[in-house]
Amino acid sequence: MRLPKSALLLLVMVSCASRPSWVHSLPDHGGALGLRAVGLNLPAGKWVRAAKNRFPYAHRTTYSDAREQIEISESGRYAKLHLYAAVSVDNEEFIAYEEEGTVERSSGNWVLFRPEKSKTYQRSGPPVNVKMRRDQPYPFPAVSSIPFQEVSSGEPLLYLVDEYHGKPVLTPAAYERLGKVFDFGIFQGSETMYDSQSRHFQDFRSKLFEKSFQPTHYSYQGPEKSE
Repeated sequence: MRLPKSALLLLVMVSCASRPSWVHSLPDHGGALGLRAVGLNLPAGKWVRAAKNRFPYAHRTTYSDAREQIEISESGRYAKLHLYAAVSVDNEEFIAYEEEGTVERSSGNWVLFRPEKSKTYQRSGPPVNVKMRRDQPYPFPAVSSIPFQEVSSGEPLLYLVDEYHGKPVLTPAAYERLGKVFDFGIFQGSETMYDSQSRHFQDFRSKLFEKSFQPTHYSYQGPEKSE
């Protein structure tokens, strides 16, 4: 079956779509601020993303686990930690990523995370934990024992500060994972630059938050300390 020209054009536009430049900058001139200046809607402490197995449940020979969190200090600095592992019958992959920087704000409920230092580590080889059950958590190593290597930091990225089911949440404008920023995310619901209030955005946000695969938002856990 041949598609009409209009449908072909739409497919080309979607395939070529990329994230807009505004997701990497504040709506007006801002600066690094302590959280008292940012406001109570961005409390200091630990924020966790509920990352789950990235393989279908029916895929019984391969499973993955992840730990994705951000810690924000009252001085307006942040530390992001992403750990990921995938185990199959013939391979075990482990990836770690750490990022540190400042939280900046100008107005509204968008804040800018500006990375200053990034480091990563990756290994892959014969499986050690292949006999683990899929419902068991992966035995991630202590962060202090990971032989990180410094890498160039990426662009700043906007995060939306709001609530979900009455709990503070922090959502990147574009989906980010293990130091990479992707061409999809909550920005797709915006009708204009920095839009977070329109009906279209709110509907899109609700659908995005209800996804169980590749969740985007981090939920506030309290003033805890990571290892």
